[in-house]
Amino acid sequence: MASNPVFVDDKQSIIFFIFPHYWLKVVYFMYIKEICKVKSSKRVLTKDFKKEGIPFLRGSDFINWKNKNKNQFNFFISKEHFNKLIKITGKPKKGDLFITGDGTIGNVFYLKEQIDFYFKDGVIWLKDFKKNINSKFVYYYLETPKNKNKLISLSIGSVIPHLTTEVVRNAFIKDFTLKAQQHIVNII
Repeated sequence: MASNPVFVDDKQSIIFFIFPHYWLKVVYFMYIKEICKVKSSKRVLTKDFKKEGIPFLRGSDFINWKNKNKNQFNFFISKEHFNKLIKITGKPKKGDLFITGDGTIGNVFYLKEQIDFYFKDGVIWLKDFKKNINSKFVYYYLETPKNKNKLISLSIGSVIPHLTTEVVRNAFIKDFTLKAQQHIVNII
């Protein structure tokens, strides 16, 4: 029989001890804040929307883009406003992850291609992954039903749940070697 998990904090890495069938199994975990930057966008007001320009995505737009594998956008901001915003927050780039924090929370989007766009402040942005981390692996890890439910369970708000950047920063994932991450991504 497995014993109850024991958590040990070691320089912000969590070691999870399990004793199944008398064997010691040690699984290392890392906080998400240890593997990448967790950010949000600057708020864009309705008055800043234009009929054309740089696409502006809400959480539902990420979900539609992912499900349809198309980039049909409904909201836009001017190139000038986009340039002001990215000077403050940076620019989304290929390999970045986005997690819906409002509405249908916990949906993860992997940016497959480089495209100029900006996004709603209710979307959480994982960027600048460390060299030993494959962002596509993190995407697949967070998309598994078990891990997605764990992330959603960390949401705040009793009536309308929200995921915040702070909650996501302090969530953790299993620590796999880069070779193992790449192997898993290649299989999927």
